[in-house]
Amino acid sequence: MTKINKLILGVFKPQEINSIDFVKEISKIKGIDSVNLKILNDFRGVEETRMEVVGTDVDINRIQKGLKKLKSSLSSIDGVLCGEPKL
Repeated sequence: MTKINKLILGVFKPQEINSIDFVKEISKIKGIDSVNLKILNDFRGVEETRMEVVGTDVDINRIQKGLKKLKSSLSSIDGVLCGEPKL
């Protein structure tokens, strides 16, 4: 079975959770090597973000569980990479 190496996600997170702490918690999820978070919009205490997750076995179900613990939610899956790109 081919593993997912990268996901680009739309995520809504509460403003009260610091972005650095948020990324550190997501990066602890099994199979994730790095997380990049960009805040796109801030509306009434909720931040709309674009999150790029890279790893050896990125699992959307584990990510959703992690988001739920952080009082956040997945709004979209905007990109997926499976396998290693050939140059």
